[in-house]
This record gives sequence, C-alpha cells and structure tokens, in this order.
Amino acid sequence: MSRVAAAAETGFALLLFAWTTVLFRVRGQRAVAQATRRAMAVPPLDADEAAALQSELWRWARAVWRAKAIWPLESKCLQTALVTHRLLQSKGVLAPIRVGVKQAGGQTQGHAWVEVGPYAIDDSQLSPGFIPFDATPRTGALGDLP
Repeated sequence: MSRVAAAAETGFALLLFAWTTVLFRVRGQRAVAQATRRAMAVPPLDADEAAALQSELWRWARAVWRAKAIWPLESKCLQTALVTHRLLQSKGVLAPIRVGVKQAGGQTQGHAWVEVGPYAIDDSQLSPGFIPFDATPRTGALGDLP
C-alpha cells in the first residue's frame, strides 16, 4: 500500500474522530448511547469472512491508531471503537462494538472494542480481560432508548 493511500485512510479516520468528538462533547450522552447501541447491534462477520479480510482489517485499524496518536484531544476506548466501527462500516465490513466489564481491585471497570469475526480490534489490547454485554436487542422501558 502506498503512503498516499495510508495517509488518506488516516485522514478519513481523523474526520471520524472529529465526528465522534462532536457526538461526545456537543450532542451528549443520549446521542452517544444511541450510536453505541446501533453499533453493538450489528451482526458480526463469520470467522471465514474475517480471515479473508485479515490484512485489510489490520491496515484499517492502524489508520485509526495513527489518527488517534495525532488527534489533539484525549480519546477513550468508546470513542476509538466508534471510529473503528464507522471506518470499517465505510469499507462494507460488519463490525460490532463490544462493551464489557470486569472487576479489578474492588472496582467495576468498563472497556469498548470492535470485533470482526474472531479478531478484537483494540488498540489498548485490554479486551481479553473483559466480559462483553449481551448485544441482543431488548424491548420495554429499560431496554429502549428514545
């Protein structure tokens, strides 16, 4: 892949970081929750489809990680996962966000990452220690966000 193509993918990821920054800082928690819920409900690729895309997946993930490294604002795992999800979606790849929890030092911690088949796309590589929430759509007052 050429440097120009890599720069273009990184540039697109930077635009997605701008979009998610607006989502988090301007539109607020409800908009973040809705975007996350939609991204969690995406059906995953099967392992064979993901394996066929393996080199492209890591190239696209690296574009997000390069963009995150030069993005002037702090980016937490959920923002990075949303950017990764949207970039992969733009490439036609079904990639659900996973949000998980774990107990550590008497505290509950949360983390977000993207899964493509058997691959966890997670720049911090923390996902193996977290148990993901069930992404099954729910109905009723507690399961629906207006």
